[in-house]
Amino acid sequence: MREWKILAVLVVAAAVLSGCAAPKITTRSLLAEMTDLSALAEFPDPPFTCRQFSSYDRAAESPAENWFANADRGQYLRVEERDGRKEYVMMDADGPGAIVRIWSANPQGTLRIYLDGSETPAIEAPMADFLSGKYPGIPEPIAHVVSRGWNSYFPIPYARHCKVTSDNGDFYYHINYRTYPAGTRVATFHPRVLRRDRKQIDQVARSLRRFFAIRPWCVLWCAQGLSEKLGGEPTEPFDPCKVEPFTLAAGESFEWGYPTDVKGSPRGGVFAGIYAQVEADDREGALRQLLLTMAFDSEQTVVCPLGDFFGSAPGVSAYESLPMSMTEDGGMWSCWVMPFEESAQIEVRNLGSQTVQLRLAVLPLPQECHPWTDRSMHFHAKWRGQFDVPTRPMQDWNYMAATGQGVFVGAAFHIANPTKAWWGEGDEKIYVDGETFPSHFGTGTEDYYGYAWGSPELFSNAYHNQPRCDGPGSYGHTAVNRWDILDKIPFERDFRFDMELWHWDEQVKVALSVVTYWYARPGATDNFPPIDPAD
Repeated sequence: MREWKILAVLVVAAAVLSGCAAPKITTRSLLAEMTDLSALAEFPDPPFTCRQFSSYDRAAESPAENWFANADRGQYLRVEERDGRKEYVMMDADGPGAIVRIWSANPQGTLRIYLDGSETPAIEAPMADFLSGKYPGIPEPIAHVVSRGWNSYFPIPYARHCKVTSDNGDFYYHINYRTYPAGTRVATFHPRVLRRDRKQIDQVARSLRRFFAIRPWCVLWCAQGLSEKLGGEPTEPFDPCKVEPFTLAAGESFEWGYPTDVKGSPRGGVFAGIYAQVEADDREGALRQLLLTMAFDSEQTVVCPLGDFFGSAPGVSAYESLPMSMTEDGGMWSCWVMPFEESAQIEVRNLGSQTVQLRLAVLPLPQECHPWTDRSMHFHAKWRGQFDVPTRPMQDWNYMAATGQGVFVGAAFHIANPTKAWWGEGDEKIYVDGETFPSHFGTGTEDYYGYAWGSPELFSNAYHNQPRCDGPGSYGHTAVNRWDILDKIPFERDFRFDMELWHWDEQVKVALSVVTYWYARPGATDNFPPIDPAD
């Protein structure tokens, strides 16, 4: 009888302990995601949606009614009275979830973030301080100001509910947030974590600066995290000067596959980094005329002009970021993690008329570094260009559309503008899994890219960049990019990204191009047409 009583106590204790299991989503786990590029290649577990609250003009009710309305300032869900003051409600969402990005062009008043129904805000601070790295415990570059845009990527998880307000309503804003399935264990943010997790927060800030500061071995910083899973020592720094250039005449191509046909070679693996450098009489032209294609497990998922693939076009425009960088001498780096189950092929074809010298290095690692699972995804990057595009009537210019299961992770945009007039009033509109109204509805093209007011100031950051803006004003070539790392957007069935073409000058025509980056399970499809060499 005594044994049965002991067994009963153990059963009850086990049940209690299982009910008190540690939360799966915490501030710490979200901080770890901020620099983990390998996590992008796995469909999230637990799955989540990523949506956006913003100050977009509520008059834009449908494509048939005020769809390009542009009064995007001072728009809110509602206004509440609290303790004798007005609070403008920017976000009101049920959990479990997490805030993963806040942006503003002109932060005003006191920001208050209320979690899980508490009447006392977990965050209460001047909004400008919170979005600029001045709030105690959240340093730059986790929060930062670039080119007149104010950004915070500090994650704020909540178990049941989140409400965000300001007591001054005259500003632009975005709040990107995740929602997890009901029952997901989430540890709600509390201010004490800023003290408790200070070492990790500071490490994330240092890591963002480290990736942000270009080094010849930056590709191996990415690879080192994967290599450590094998218990190996860090690899020797990669020296691009040791990569022998080869010549590609007009019409010629270079092909390389992994694994090789050598007997006993491993099956599957992961590309942890790519380096390229081009020399030509007209290097800017060559970077557009060299076509990069990549196929993983016999599915062609990358089709892009070589220079555009690396996040800036046309030509070389130096910048530094977490997954991609360019150096002033023309070195181009990609740290996107690209796993495959069995095989991978790369081809570079010269579609131009000039002979070029190309350095190309790929860092492959064995499959043990990133085992292929039922959540693993292939890397995708494709280019779309259009020339002599009229600015009226206004239109939603499509960045991409895809079907299947995947995760959107970024976009690099280029425009050639023949006037000084501003070209980027247009809002992003992102539709996920059959949505008829976009769950991301922005306030301006530059706002999506994390800067503001059409500023021509160049900037580099781990998550977004403006490597080129010719000027004066908005004249000439402009190149911008944004990498959605913590704010990645998963989709189960389909995904569409449109960007309004909303130019101040109604008479001009512009040239546009975009590279979009995403991951998807095998069998996914997209709407990109074949690239015509004339493009």
